[in-house]
Amino acid sequence: MPLRIASGSIAPLAAAALLAVTLAACSSSSSLVTKRTQGYEISESALAQIRPGQSQQLVTLVLGSPQSTNTFGDESAFYYVETKVRQTAFGMRMVDSRTVLVVYFDKNKKVIDKAVYG
Repeated sequence: MPLRIASGSIAPLAAAALLAVTLAACSSSSSLVTKRTQGYEISESALAQIRPGQSQQLVTLVLGSPQSTNTFGDESAFYYVETKVRQTAFGMRMVDSRTVLVVYFDKNKKVIDKAVYG
């Protein structure tokens, strides 16, 4: 039996459907990119809980262990780094933003200030 090529009104509909699927695949390329947070996720509610006079233990309880610490003279600081990244399905990683929360402590290990750097 010979192979027949679709004719009439079916061929244009099939071509339109194929074109629609192809265009949809091109426009949904965002599914090839995943967004995630590396390090700490610094929430506004946790940030609001950190106030001058609080102890280092309370800061650790609210924010968790710091990613890095620093001591300068009698004072010290905790550093919390949040990095928002996008990663393609092909392994390419792009940094969208980086935020650093620094909590400063006095010699008695009480909060004296906090700062957010972007």
